[in-house]
Amino acid sequence: MNIALFGATGKTGRLILEKALPLDLEITALVRNPANLEIQHPLLHITKGDALHLEDVAQVVQGRDAVISVIGSRTLNPDTICADSARNIINAMESHGVRHFVCISGAGLGDNAGVIITYIIRPLLLKNVYADALAQDALIQSSALDWTIVRPYRLTDGAGTPQYKVASTPFPSPLIIRTTTRADVADFMVKEVQARNFSKKIAFISTRSV
Repeated sequence: MNIALFGATGKTGRLILEKALPLDLEITALVRNPANLEIQHPLLHITKGDALHLEDVAQVVQGRDAVISVIGSRTLNPDTICADSARNIINAMESHGVRHFVCISGAGLGDNAGVIITYIIRPLLLKNVYADALAQDALIQSSALDWTIVRPYRLTDGAGTPQYKVASTPFPSPLIIRTTTRADVADFMVKEVQARNFSKKIAFISTRSV
């Protein structure tokens, strides 16, 4: 299976590479600075370019079996990188007949994330981040692609947990906060790009809650 990957140099993107390459999944990654991706593997192909440039995106998407995007916000200021990159990916996929798209979305995007996220972090710190994620999701859901939108809760580092939970509806609101490790997100996305169990669905991922 040959997969186009966007966001490979981020924390979650690197974990996806660590999960996918040992499974003999061939990855073509679009990165702005190849020097930032020190991982080397015979099945990893690195292309220099920008997800905000349609021609760069099309070059990586053409001929692939599926696309994974873990592009995230770069700033707390107004920014539309998630929506703009998703628009380019969708256009390239539709133009080149690539159907399957697995894309990460906002962590706890109004999905019973808990009091701290809902009433403090989101309105005071992440207003612009959430607006971009919502715009991205609307573009994906309105496309004709075979898409899966992945919604973790508050992202954390650390080891993956085989007990993480996935559902097509939000999990109950926690007492304080619900979290998801990036390792669990990477594990699910690599599995989903092969299994396609959440076709045209949002997949909510939860590692733990307090």
